[in-house]
Amino acid sequence: MELENKYNHAVKLLADAYRYRLNGENFEFKSSLNDAGENFSQVIELAVKQHLASKDNKIWEYYKRTPFPKTIFDNYVSEDGDKGDFYYDTIAEVDSDVDFEFLASNKNKLTNRSKHGGIDVDESVVERYRLEIKKFLHDYIDENACLKNIDDFLKPENDDISNFYNACDMFHYEDRTFVLITDEKKCPYYSNFGKIKWDLIIDFYNESEKDGYCFCNYGLDTSVIKKFKVDDIVSGDDYSPYSDYPIVVFANGFRNLSKRFTNSREWNRNNSSKLENMLRILMERNHSQKTIVVSTIRNEEFTAKLIDLCDRCFVNMQMVIVNQDDNETQYPDYVVQIPISMSDVSQCIDSYVYSGEAQTVENSFRLPALGSELGVFSKAEMSNLEETFEVLYAGIEKTLVDDVEDFLMGKHSLSWYGAKNEFPAYRDKFTKMYVKPLESVIKNGHAIIYIEHQPGFGGSTLARQLAWYFHGDYPVLFLKKNRENHIVEQLELIHNKTKKTVILFAEIPQAIDKEAFESIFRQTNESRPFIFVGVRRGNFNRNSNSLFVSDWGDDVSRLVNRYRKYIESYPEITKTRKENELNDIQFGTHVDPYKRTPFYIGLLTLEEKFDAVHSYISNFVQQIQGKEQQRKTIIYLAICDYYIAQKLPASFLRTIFNVSSERVFKLEDYFSADVGVVNSLLCKVFDGNNVIWGIRHPFFTKELLEQLLGIATTGCKRLYHNLGNYCLELIQDMSDNDICSIEVKTSILKDLFIGNTAERSGEKFNQLISDINKEEQLPIFLKLHNLFPTNAHFCSHLARYYAIEEKNAEEALIYADKAINISPDDPLLHHIKGICLRSIMYQKMQICLMEGQKTEIKNTLYDEIINELLPKAAHEFEASRKLNKSSIDEFGYISHVEMLLRVFDFSQKYEGLTKTEIVTNSYQPYTDWIDDCHNLLEVLENYYNNSRGDVSDRYNSCEHNLRLLYEDYGSIIQKLNNQLSDSKHPQMIRRNIVRTYFYRGDYADKEKTIGQITNLMEQNILDEPNNERNFFLWFKAARYSKFLKIDDILAKLAQWSSLSSSIDVIFYHYAFCAIKALEGSNIAAQTCRRLIDECKNKGGNKKISIREWYGKAPQKLLSNLTATPSDNPNAFYRVEGVVSAYEHAGSASITTDLGLEVFFNPGKNNITRDNLNSSVTFFLGFSYDGLRAECVELVKE
Repeated sequence: MELENKYNHAVKLLADAYRYRLNGENFEFKSSLNDAGENFSQVIELAVKQHLASKDNKIWEYYKRTPFPKTIFDNYVSEDGDKGDFYYDTIAEVDSDVDFEFLASNKNKLTNRSKHGGIDVDESVVERYRLEIKKFLHDYIDENACLKNIDDFLKPENDDISNFYNACDMFHYEDRTFVLITDEKKCPYYSNFGKIKWDLIIDFYNESEKDGYCFCNYGLDTSVIKKFKVDDIVSGDDYSPYSDYPIVVFANGFRNLSKRFTNSREWNRNNSSKLENMLRILMERNHSQKTIVVSTIRNEEFTAKLIDLCDRCFVNMQMVIVNQDDNETQYPDYVVQIPISMSDVSQCIDSYVYSGEAQTVENSFRLPALGSELGVFSKAEMSNLEETFEVLYAGIEKTLVDDVEDFLMGKHSLSWYGAKNEFPAYRDKFTKMYVKPLESVIKNGHAIIYIEHQPGFGGSTLARQLAWYFHGDYPVLFLKKNRENHIVEQLELIHNKTKKTVILFAEIPQAIDKEAFESIFRQTNESRPFIFVGVRRGNFNRNSNSLFVSDWGDDVSRLVNRYRKYIESYPEITKTRKENELNDIQFGTHVDPYKRTPFYIGLLTLEEKFDAVHSYISNFVQQIQGKEQQRKTIIYLAICDYYIAQKLPASFLRTIFNVSSERVFKLEDYFSADVGVVNSLLCKVFDGNNVIWGIRHPFFTKELLEQLLGIATTGCKRLYHNLGNYCLELIQDMSDNDICSIEVKTSILKDLFIGNTAERSGEKFNQLISDINKEEQLPIFLKLHNLFPTNAHFCSHLARYYAIEEKNAEEALIYADKAINISPDDPLLHHIKGICLRSIMYQKMQICLMEGQKTEIKNTLYDEIINELLPKAAHEFEASRKLNKSSIDEFGYISHVEMLLRVFDFSQKYEGLTKTEIVTNSYQPYTDWIDDCHNLLEVLENYYNNSRGDVSDRYNSCEHNLRLLYEDYGSIIQKLNNQLSDSKHPQMIRRNIVRTYFYRGDYADKEKTIGQITNLMEQNILDEPNNERNFFLWFKAARYSKFLKIDDILAKLAQWSSLSSSIDVIFYHYAFCAIKALEGSNIAAQTCRRLIDECKNKGGNKKISIREWYGKAPQKLLSNLTATPSDNPNAFYRVEGVVSAYEHAGSASITTDLGLEVFFNPGKNNITRDNLNSSVTFFLGFSYDGLRAECVELVKE
């Protein structure tokens, strides 16, 4: 069926060519003839493959890398020119009259093999090939195949059908978006329209589910499609290029839920702008090159409105109007009206559109689950999940059967079929190095971990091997693309339906950037066992918890043995050379690590011409010498791969070659097939229907940049020649491109030139900017801003560059303010303005500290730094923190603290003071700065403790520098105490005394010191009842007091709660209420339950990790950072209760005597449903999500 359709399609292209020639359209004739030749070429190759494979698959395996002519001569024509072995294997077992010598000898004339060489396809060869292929298909493949003739497509009655088919680009989906607009009435012919893979349907029939398009194609089950009314709110995440089903937008009423309008004026007034806004949002991330809109609307007034609306919403649109009577209306050039009925459209689709081989469509899919009744997903549910993930459901390996050699040559990533059939070799220590550590992570129940690898060392393949290893025991997913509005809810769905640990793999940054990956992890509920595994480039770090993928070391023999068989077919000289290289890789002592990788050994054994990366790349570089468009394309792709590990859409690359808007650009057409650049250097990947291109392998990328750009050494740095110029051209080409959406373009440019959150927030620029010559860096940021003037981030980073590198304060502040005016509520823009002011301040500090006496100019400058620049920068950092409501942004705190410490050092030196002198005498404004530093770092300290995240180096540096101010603890405390009675700011002095005690570190074991701290803070609380920091510092000490009563602590916590909405206040308030309840207080138990609900709401029911324990400590509160039951069980009290609820093996509850509900994991504690209502004892923990039980034991009766 597939070959039949492909052959008929090629015949139609040839018929179109003849029609064009009759009409005098010579260019179209040649173009269609070329396309016909290409298609006939594909048909005969596929047919020969199918025939040989059906007879003996080993023979096809042998010949699949052999040139087509040799395959024909070896199998169908004998050495003496007579019949070959497979010539006689016809269906009817009679001799065939296929001219195999013609097929073998003339195939190179069938295709336009060098469009740049001006070689035209030979028409007579194409026609002869058509006849020979027809005979081959009937004789060797299917004698009953319905193969069409040229005349079948040239009948007059077929002209309109053919015109419609051509106007729709013959429904080629590659890099096209297809949109259908349905009429406002029912039509039975819509049932055939479902053969088309529509991306979007704008349905004007409000009863479509009853008897319109939706019913005709989906029957009573329309759950597989996404349906929106024009009133609904959508996001860019709602459109996915990976969906097998269209989005349906009901544009004029839906059932009885939204109103239907009977005339175009009313519809235009009420729905037009809503529809336009919805379409713009849905399409904002789509980067296809062309949008084909097929309108079946009969109402001409509606049609006129829709033409304008669609032109504004869709990129490079062509609208095809059918189902209307021929009229004299003059439409724009991008609109084609074809006087064709719905019946004829249906006939066209039925005759021409190949919908693929009939496959058994599964109605349900299964994932691993705790019970046999769980883990079943409907077709609609799986369809929605697969818009976001590759879901490793049972049997997924059967959906795509691919070729082991294509994988080994690096042409595509490891498929699940390949994983099952072990296409890649396995490392000897695969289990020890990767499986066991990941199993340990899985046991934790909720964690994030990284697999880090150097480019080309097989990290992505290893991740897919791990995914396959675990997919039989756990639901395993591979993220396709960041759809942040959907990921968490879809993970929740999978867990709820399987009750198992869900493992999510994601390639960073290809699928999602690291910050977004970690942000989504933080959004997940900590009570859910979600394991996030990020796969990213990185170097070995002994102190990291990541799993590292290195070269194969001693395991290289596995690789060599896996690939060695592929050199057997080479000529003896080549075989010997490659054998020697393999032996050197396997047994040599000083072998480059990159040679001990699957890709390098694969290239060496599978590519006859490959000897070494340098010479291999050099050959292709020479072939494109003098062809600037091809050079630029490869340079752009190499820059994106090397610096951001990303590919570029074909819809952008077309700009390099100045392709006209009516054509869909194919990169293959612009490189001579004889050179082999596309097949050997580049890789083509489908993002849904959309095409993206990249460099085939990271090993190639660096070599390409070095050979195409050249290397210059500046000091100790090696820089690429002209890297800046090509970056400027890339920015210009992005701006000139009118196909990609602004979001797609700016996203690529932001990743390239601005970088990740850390690179955007400090005083260093990303690697690409650093590798560009200094004089070319400013023009990069200027061009970004000038060509994209409404992008606030490009504007703000221009400001940052002016401030940090150009030392131009005036320009820096102009652009920083301009950026904020564009987007005033963006916290990052305020942060960057703070960085600009800080950088300006640092420059002026250096001037002040230059050798020589103080002058009036220096004093004026000093005043400007302390009284103008510092408060302004502090204001911007504070604004960035306030605007960043969703989470704690470390940079908004650290940058501020770094600035205050730097100003402290500067001012101290300028004034000639010592640090100890400043602290002990509480000089202003120094003590204010120190107090602010403490307050900011205390917020971060709490954040690190709560998030279980790694403490950053910048935090540690700030904390260390602050600690240095308090080195002489005894002297500082004594001198500060001496000042208390005379100071104008005793509250500040008290806090400094307390913090000095804390820095000394032994306060928790000294009741006298604890008493001094709490007394000092109680005085502050009386003086400053609205200052939260006083309560914080009081509580930090009070929790260790042996003499304070729990009621005193609860009273202070209640007072603190009235001032603050912080989750930590609520948390400690409920924890102490729980402790009092365990001592028998009913009132405390009631208060505890209320506060737990508040804490859960504040934490979003996501933070379930235990922060404190009910243990043997002065106030019976033991920090999780101090001890855990597994380390020291004797440090904890056992609590009694009854198993009161059992949901499943991962969720159950215990109730204490006073009715406190405590969550626990029964499976982890060997408790089953049979133990419901049994008495137990347990260790009690406190989390943001309520009470938690660990080490649960049944009470023996």
